[in-house]
Amino acid sequence: MALSEYFTDEELICQLRLQFEWEEMWDIDFTTIFQSIEDMGDYFSLNFRNRVFHIDKITGIVVEVE
Repeated sequence: MALSEYFTDEELICQLRLQFEWEEMWDIDFTTIFQSIEDMGDYFSLNFRNRVFHIDKITGIVVEVE
């Protein structure tokens, strides 16, 4: 089951990869961390490797927040 009806899991994985350095981006199995994504109402939130990311529910755009 996809996380959103507006974007594919593959599109989200691409967005998440962009948040990491080249050396890391291809070593992470992002599908395994999908279970850690929380629905915060207006957006999805992911805590991963001591970083917090917000995922837009419509566009799938990922931004790191503090």
